[in-house]
Amino acid sequence: MKFLKFFVLSIIALLMLNSCNKDETDYSIDFIGFDKIAKIELSPNSPQLIADGVAELKFKVKCYYLIKDTVLVPMLADRVPLDKIEIKSSDGQKIKLSEAYTTKAKADSIAFTCTAGDKTSNEVKVALTEPVVNNDEEIVVPIIFHALYTEETKNNTKNLNKDFLQDIVNKTNKVFANEVNKSPSSFNSGIKFKVHKLEFVKVDVEIMSSQYDLYNYISDNLIEEPKKYLNVWILNTQMWKLGEDACVPAFTFGDPSKIKGLDLEVVKSIDEIKKIKPEYVGFALTYGDIYQMKEGYGSKSFPYSIGKYYGLLPTGHYNEENPPMENNDLDYCPDTYSYVRKEITLQKKTFPINGNKNKIYYYDSFNIMDEISSSRTISKDQIFRIKQVMKDCPFRQMKL
Repeated sequence: MKFLKFFVLSIIALLMLNSCNKDETDYSIDFIGFDKIAKIELSPNSPQLIADGVAELKFKVKCYYLIKDTVLVPMLADRVPLDKIEIKSSDGQKIKLSEAYTTKAKADSIAFTCTAGDKTSNEVKVALTEPVVNNDEEIVVPIIFHALYTEETKNNTKNLNKDFLQDIVNKTNKVFANEVNKSPSSFNSGIKFKVHKLEFVKVDVEIMSSQYDLYNYISDNLIEEPKKYLNVWILNTQMWKLGEDACVPAFTFGDPSKIKGLDLEVVKSIDEIKKIKPEYVGFALTYGDIYQMKEGYGSKSFPYSIGKYYGLLPTGHYNEENPPMENNDLDYCPDTYSYVRKEITLQKKTFPINGNKNKIYYYDSFNIMDEISSSRTISKDQIFRIKQVMKDCPFRQMKL
């Protein structure tokens, strides 16, 4: 036994000695520097910019270096020399990459390039739009929250109160007022939301555990004045029949072609709708959703749920190999990007409308209808779409 122990220790000692000996080949890390940049690509974070001198356009760059003189390799983000990259606009402005571009130019579009040393990027163009003058009357939408619980799950409600929910709603109000950041294409919509009431509803566990029974219970008991209030149900678990994909506009008093992308039934009055279903008049969230929204994290945002209810469409698609190049406007809002839902990250990639599918723009997501987003912005065209829905669609016309 002692001999075996001595043998093992001897082997370990030899290995340690050999590992300390310097090999004839000295491997060193060759950091790629500014002078090694072979190609630089520029990406704007919006297809449109309001030319009011306030709206801000920001940029991302991708730098590449060559290996074996033929293969372009992306440079790691922390190796990109941000302070040495200059962006030039066709109206003569020069800004650093860390800065934002604003303009009051009277033009249809503006072009940009950036330089890093002797390398110049591709040219990118962004459409310019005139400032929006909003003379519409302010709309305040009252919300009734129905918090459902069982005896076993009543602790879910202990931190829930009207002020708690209004804090969540106020974050949405700031987005709709364009107060969170200086979006490239947004304005104060004049739309606000207000918590009118919070009611706690104890439900038998047998009902709560059955999606079918719970849906019928809500349908029979928890739809309150749908012409006047937006109803939101807070549940233990998500109900697919009351998720965002189900709770979208279903009817219109007007021309369906004015709200593209939705399957709208034309009615002359609400009386033609034989049964008012929960998904017509509100949407459901879980307690987990609500508490995450309050803390500002999670996969869902309250603005996203509001956006879906008022007819906005998601901005992502899965078709990376054959993106919708002819009309990249998936959500029928030309001032938003449509992105590839492949990587679940804040950074998104998009293909310029009617452009080359090998040409990609990168940007950090900030729109409320982007999944995994800072959810700081609702765009100008999205506001116009919501106001059209509020004008034409039943159960979307409530206001104080």
